[in-house]
Amino acid sequence: MKKIGIYKIKNIINNKVYIGSSINILDRKRTHLYKLRKNKHENNHLQNSFNKYGEKNFIFSIIIECDKEKRGEEEEKFIELYNSINRKFGYNICSKFNNKIVSEETKKKLSFRARNRTKEHQKKLSESKKGWKPSKETRRKMSLSHKGKFPSEETRKKMSISGKGKIVSEETRKKLRIINTGKKASEETKRKMAKTEEQKEHLRIINTGKKMSKETKRRMSLSHKGKNKGKDNGMYKKALAKRLELEKLKKDKE
Repeated sequence: MKKIGIYKIKNIINNKVYIGSSINILDRKRTHLYKLRKNKHENNHLQNSFNKYGEKNFIFSIIIECDKEKRGEEEEKFIELYNSINRKFGYNICSKFNNKIVSEETKKKLSFRARNRTKEHQKKLSESKKGWKPSKETRRKMSLSHKGKFPSEETRKKMSISGKGKIVSEETRKKLRIINTGKKASEETKRKMAKTEEQKEHLRIINTGKKMSKETKRRMSLSHKGKNKGKDNGMYKKALAKRLELEKLKKDKE
């Protein structure tokens, strides 16, 4: 039977504790131990201590069992009681239930590690994702988590810099073509993709006076090679058909 409530991981050498909650405490215990043994735990402070003192000096125990709806409130209460957010007394990195708030120091460390991954590490990460297909529920949650989020100017600048000079291989382009073949955008997607007049005006303003480099022109030229142009172009045909239709309507009114 699943046990819902608050648990504690205690270091019996220095008496530091980690407070957590779960709707399945025993399963959460197994997850913690697996990650700690593999040196893959997301809590660096707890992981380093586990590596230093060894598994035999850590005790996992249940503090209290409670209703699912109350575990957030209870977890915050016990984090405060044990003062486990303080590195002198505990291993918790945030005081709020289900809220990944980390210190600036931790953010910098995580950022540094992400930027300086070895090729071997990158390869392992890539292989670990192969064949992984998120469920509809997971995709829905991922979608909701990103709604309303807009990257800052600084983030967009960093993304632009990181993308410069990258050349997509022919193999990758082929894969993307295969993935997108036959896909039809929903009306909602089309609506989102369509630029409003305000957005178009904004783009016109920010691009006025900008001159493309020779390299950009060369790439644009290469990307259009082999594509139908002029009267054989599908967009041209659609635009022509629409114009003829409008002219016909105009004549009928006269």
